[in-house]
Amino acid sequence: MAQTNPKITIRSVYFGMLLLSAAVMILTVRLTVASDLDSLKAAAEQGDFEAQFNLGVMYETGEGVPQNFTEAVRWYSMAAEQGYATAQSNLGYMYSTGRGVPKNDTEAVRWIGMAAEQGYATAQVNLGYMYSEGRGVPQNDTEAAPWFRIAAEQGNAEAQVNLGYMYSTGRGVPKDYVQAYAWSNTATAQGHETAMENLEIITKEMTTADITKAQELSREYWEAYGPNRASSE
Repeated sequence: MAQTNPKITIRSVYFGMLLLSAAVMILTVRLTVASDLDSLKAAAEQGDFEAQFNLGVMYETGEGVPQNFTEAVRWYSMAAEQGYATAQSNLGYMYSTGRGVPKNDTEAVRWIGMAAEQGYATAQVNLGYMYSEGRGVPQNDTEAAPWFRIAAEQGNAEAQVNLGYMYSTGRGVPKDYVQAYAWSNTATAQGHETAMENLEIITKEMTTADITKAQELSREYWEAYGPNRASSE
């Protein structure tokens, strides 16, 4: 019987969905202060990077304005150029998918990389994705794995399951089922469905002693890297 391998979740669907969910969450807070679109635009035109970012979200999602990806990119770019990490991450997403701009993975990596360097976990996961897939950069699992780890240690479940996958297959890190189990189990405890599937597969490859060791490590990881650390998601 052919062996079933754990699945990695670094794919374009996640890549976009998480960026947008983070953007909309910040938009809601900002619009409590800016009571209408005119005042939001006035603030954006005066250089308020949060207002610029939130206008980008509105135009990307069509929330309160007609959906317009070109306008979304324009406002994201203004905020991104001021160093706003979430805008940089979302702008990178737009380049990676060609929404409002010609598709350009090199530009995507450039903007995502800026956000990742600022400690933004979503961007760190997505930068790892770009390296793992060879999009905008030469394919390099050795570069991908550390970005997953940095985000995983912030409590990001998607990064944790991806890092577990890397350990289970030996991509970018030495193959280690104990580490694979511990990271996958930490993501499982956050309700990540793919992590649950991967954990079942990984367990079949382990001895009872290794499982006991991995469960102990899982408890340590949960205490150190559980959802309470996910402040940058």
